[in-house]
Amino acid sequence: MPNVVVLNDIRTVSQLLALSEEQLEKLDIGLMNLICAQGLNGSEDLDIEQCLATLDEWAEILRKDMEKRLPLFPQYAAKYDNSINLYKVANIRLYR
Repeated sequence: MPNVVVLNDIRTVSQLLALSEEQLEKLDIGLMNLICAQGLNGSEDLDIEQCLATLDEWAEILRKDMEKRLPLFPQYAAKYDNSINLYKVANIRLYR
């Protein structure tokens, strides 16, 4: 049976470095950045699980907010060079 890597269980840089390019492409970018932040000045109390939960919370807030704003895009498209992505970035609102 081949070695099975559960990407959700990766928590160290050495585990990260052992992943294939295909596995890295599937790894959550937030998790990857948090793993790499370990050991840096100011990261002494880094709680990866809490940080991931916060990122998920923020993503859900942004998703709901953007759901409300997207119907307005056609009205303002020209202002954003007809770019839905530019519109999304310019209209990010993060409320807690």
